[in-house]
Amino acid sequence: MLDRNTMNYHAALPCQTAKGFFVTSVPPQGDALIDAFIDALWLEEGLAKNTLAAYRRDLTLYAAWLAARGRLLTETSEIDLNAYFGEQHAATKATTANRRLTVFKRYFLWALRERIITADPTLKLQAAKQGPAGAQNLDRIPSGGLAVGA
Repeated sequence: MLDRNTMNYHAALPCQTAKGFFVTSVPPQGDALIDAFIDALWLEEGLAKNTLAAYRRDLTLYAAWLAARGRLLTETSEIDLNAYFGEQHAATKATTANRRLTVFKRYFLWALRERIITADPTLKLQAAKQGPAGAQNLDRIPSGGLAVGA
């Protein structure tokens, strides 16, 4: 594993949610696997520091959610992921849910490749439906007028 002090490619701060809560209850095994995954992403794809921090945050929050239910990241099932997304649904936009799904798909594909797990629990999961691009701005168009590009 890379030495984060010399490579400094991801946030060294504790994982903090958008609502300001800190996550500290991830079992050591989960932390080590998340670290290894982030290291692999950095080495293989050179992802940006902010992207790596977002991946770490999403995985850490999920691992903490699992830990609160007495489960480990390596024990994740499709049922766990569906329950997690279901609990997050009310407070999550489709774009955020899809980003999390992308993170989980990449993580579990990596874990399968590294033989940490034997089956990918994300195989049957589908992305959340999003409205058409720009639909969120339709209320800003004056009635009877056309939207003019800048």
